[in-house]
Amino acid sequence: MGKFLEGIGDQFDLITRQVAWLNTAPVDERKAALKSEKVPEPVTRLKQMEADGIEPTMPPLPPAPYLDWLLELGPTEAAGMGASAISWRTIEAWCNRTGNDPSPWESKLLRRMSSAWLAEADRARKPDCPAPWSAEPIEINRAAVSAKIGAMFRAMVQQPAGD
Repeated sequence: MGKFLEGIGDQFDLITRQVAWLNTAPVDERKAALKSEKVPEPVTRLKQMEADGIEPTMPPLPPAPYLDWLLELGPTEAAGMGASAISWRTIEAWCNRTGNDPSPWESKLLRRMSSAWLAEADRARKPDCPAPWSAEPIEINRAAVSAKIGAMFRAMVQQPAGD
């Protein structure tokens, strides 16, 4: 895959992970392990946000049908021991039934997005799992902070005593 297509794939991975995170119901394993307490049915983050009147945030969605295609296909499929990424056979059957004719790259992207969904849904089961994307910047540029602190200490050391 070229850099351009790889960038598109990364963008759709992030969007897919955000949708999976929103559609996953967190499960508190400690409460679920207690047999004496009745554990309420888990609620997806999206339904909880709607109930709380919170508008979920999404990364910018490029004008392409890939997320719609994935959701139409079903983001995952049943496997022997749980869910798995959608299979080539499922993609082929979907193409035959819907008349869609994705390019080979687009078919690979659908499988990639399905794998991203699966991984995020598993990760998002933890109640304290952060969203994969946020409208507000949440990361600290550690290198820039380190450089500024180092410059402050150097300035303090170079400052004459008594000032």
